[in-house]
Amino acid sequence: MQYHPKLSRVFKIQRKNERLSFIKNYVTKLRKEDKGVIKRAKNRFQNEWRKIEQQAFTALSEVMEIPWPKQKKHIKVFLSVNPVCPRFLESWEFTIFYKFNINQIKEVILHECCHFLYFKKWKLIFPKSQSKTFETPHIEWHLSEIMAPIILNDPKIRRFLKHRVLFHTRYYKIKIKNVSAAKYFSLLYSRHKVKGSSFDNFLKSAYSEIKKYSNKFKE
Repeated sequence: MQYHPKLSRVFKIQRKNERLSFIKNYVTKLRKEDKGVIKRAKNRFQNEWRKIEQQAFTALSEVMEIPWPKQKKHIKVFLSVNPVCPRFLESWEFTIFYKFNINQIKEVILHECCHFLYFKKWKLIFPKSQSKTFETPHIEWHLSEIMAPIILNDPKIRRFLKHRVLFHTRYYKIKIKNVSAAKYFSLLYSRHKVKGSSFDNFLKSAYSEIKKYSNKFKE
């Protein structure tokens, strides 16, 4: 409720249909009131992203060692009043929150594009994988959420951002061999980089490791 404190009223509404109606009316009113703000945000985001788009896609390809798909030259991004920013793997689409600042927008775009390319890479390495495992609560989904910050913090990607990308809070709380899951897999990535190991080998190693401790990731 950080961005939408008025929505907290929904928790006091008992009936489901009334809750849905309240949310719908709130969103409809907000989109109408902030129409100009949303339009200006769209133009600003587009202009800033276009400055780094091609270099960023090239960098993601280099880090994950997979060419950017020729049929995916365009990715649809929808401006939204929802700060959660869901993504849709099959269509390579996602939403971004209209009140984010430029650096937040760059991180969200890089994060979601990372996911799209990451799972394409995953299917090449693990061709028998089922797409349903790319979503919560599967261990493959957890690994993807850990991998995204690791990849975005690689120097080739980090140069597009002004800050270090953080992991989801849960991955700092989960402990593996007395360190957080975030640090455990970050160190694994660093060791592979030092050895000059391929991204394929790193991903295979990371998958093997997370399966050993899968019980720690159960929600």
